[in-house]
Amino acid sequence: MAAVNDRRAQLERWRDAMQVSELKMLVARELLASRREHAALMSVGEYERLMVVGEHAGQVLAFRRWESGGDEAIVLVGRCTASIGSRPVGGPWGNTRLNLGGHRARAWRCLLHGTRIADVARDVQIGDVFSVLPVAVLVPDRMSSYELVS
Repeated sequence: MAAVNDRRAQLERWRDAMQVSELKMLVARELLASRREHAALMSVGEYERLMVVGEHAGQVLAFRRWESGGDEAIVLVGRCTASIGSRPVGGPWGNTRLNLGGHRARAWRCLLHGTRIADVARDVQIGDVFSVLPVAVLVPDRMSSYELVS
């Protein structure tokens, strides 16, 4: 848990100081590590666009990758976020949410900052997902021993 809190704090400092290069490097490093660990998911996995609803639905791109072995990931990216505010994280997303429909997982973990996201009635609040950064890669909590790449 300490590693998750340390990672969140570091990301928040970089975000607040607009240290974009550091953020980009961290995102790239985490995604490459995940790709190496879940090669089948990234190479032969299926792709599905996901439905985002609510006040800022048009400002979120979301898709799911999955493969028959049970691995899956959900990628969410905020777009054109200036109208949401100078810091498009957390509360400003209002009632915007991701509808997961019938997907299996009930708890997710963000690969970038480690936050655990609960799937409540098959909806995930975008403000929870974007609590640190307006980008997230969620994997089922069961899929991850959750080791942050340092």
